[in-house]
Amino acid sequence: MFKNKLGYLLIIIISGLFAILYNEYYTGIIFLVVAILPIILYVILLNIRSRIHILLETDKSIAGKGEKISLKVILKNTSIFPITRVKIILNYYNNFTGEVKQKTLLASIDHRSSIYLSNDLISKHCGLLHFHIKSIRLYDYFSLFSIEKKELSELNVSIVPEVYELKNDIIIHNNQIIIDSDTYSTIKPGDDPSEVFRIRDYREGDGLNRIHWKLSFKKQELMIKEFSDPINDRIVILLDQNCGQDKRNVLNYVDGLLECALSLSFSLLCYEYTHYLLWYDGNKNLCNSYEIKNEEDMNVSIKNILNSRIESNSILKNISLITDRSQYTHMFLITSRIIESEVFNWVNERKGSFLYILYVNDIMANPLKPEIKNSLMDLQVFIYEIDINNIANSINTIGY
Repeated sequence: MFKNKLGYLLIIIISGLFAILYNEYYTGIIFLVVAILPIILYVILLNIRSRIHILLETDKSIAGKGEKISLKVILKNTSIFPITRVKIILNYYNNFTGEVKQKTLLASIDHRSSIYLSNDLISKHCGLLHFHIKSIRLYDYFSLFSIEKKELSELNVSIVPEVYELKNDIIIHNNQIIIDSDTYSTIKPGDDPSEVFRIRDYREGDGLNRIHWKLSFKKQELMIKEFSDPINDRIVILLDQNCGQDKRNVLNYVDGLLECALSLSFSLLCYEYTHYLLWYDGNKNLCNSYEIKNEEDMNVSIKNILNSRIESNSILKNISLITDRSQYTHMFLITSRIIESEVFNWVNERKGSFLYILYVNDIMANPLKPEIKNSLMDLQVFIYEIDINNIANSINTIGY
């Protein structure tokens, strides 16, 4: 742009010299036009700035890892002047890292018209992708001037983690903590006569006290009442988003932690276990706890986790803010770091609860220390090592 200004200044000087040397009417007119034209161009540019609008759109607000996202920048010019050059600065970043990346888009647009600039993006990692227009810079027809318009447009796209269904049941009934429950299984019958599971035909060996006499008389055949099975387990998943010091692979660790937590949550739902998902949100400085009864609850929790940030402190430092020490029969800690003092304090304080630790890491590079593993196993803690490079297979080691 400096070269253009210098060149145009030279043109003004030359036209001025011509007007002086050739004292003619037309040379004076040429000089005046050349001198006034930049002012006219600047006024036109101001008019265009007030009449140009930008909008970001995407074909989806939720996508999976590796799924194509079509991002569309819509530029609308309502002025009577065309624009020969527009520079758009688009910033975007993953909420978990905050590392801002920038993309520059160049365009031209006719008067009273719109254009669409499309970009296809693929995210290899889960998280909340934030896109926003940092600035729009408009240039006049000779590129002498530029004006910035800060009409910001932004949107978010949630990149959700992959969810794997565990092949095995992962819950053993805990008789050490008694939980009164009014929730019953819809999969299998039990022995609670206060709730009927289903009515079925009589089978040999059924007890007489299970016969539904009224319905049997009506159908003229023996019908049996099956009682319900109360769900007496209170389960919590503790998601520790402390990814340690390895800043280069932080998104790989986040992927592993989230995929592990949500796969566990989904599998618990498949076995009809209502449970809680708990994590510490540094943005709000509080522990979030969500009761997961169905897939809709799980989706809400995913959305809120993606809006949180990676923490430098472990979840065990903050769990006392929300968790009653005697209320859970089963506790799952999902973490990529074992801080010995915190973990052993947590284990010793949760007497009676069944405790599980899912150690999510690059197992080849950072295996769990044998002495820590043996000590925790001696305290009857279930230990599972989940490899971030092979989540799908290693997560299925969980269960019975």
